[in-house]
Amino acid sequence: MENAQLSQQIEQCQNSPEKLLEAAKTNLNRKDYSGTAATLRALIQCSSDSEPAIEARKLLPSAVLNAKKAESIAEEKKRKAQLNSKNTLRNGFASRRKSERKSMPAGAIPK
Repeated sequence: MENAQLSQQIEQCQNSPEKLLEAAKTNLNRKDYSGTAATLRALIQCSSDSEPAIEARKLLPSAVLNAKKAESIAEEKKRKAQLNSKNTLRNGFASRRKSERKSMPAGAIPK
């Protein structure tokens, strides 16, 4: 995985700082905050003294914060979905047991 990241960084360094900044802004508009942060970091690393890098330093903190928020929201949605799934299974099992009890003759012992 590090090789892929290194290859991506090398490729990004070969792009102009302006193109990297434009790519970061495109990612930001798409609400791809992780992609925005990665592109801004690459821009700063590749051409730290350029005007686009100066702008990137201004944009990076909010991109990182939004990436963390988005990740947290996604994890919360996943947790809720898992909990909902467990409850659905539990409720389905309980209702099946109720219907089995209703269909049993009086005095019968449930399985």
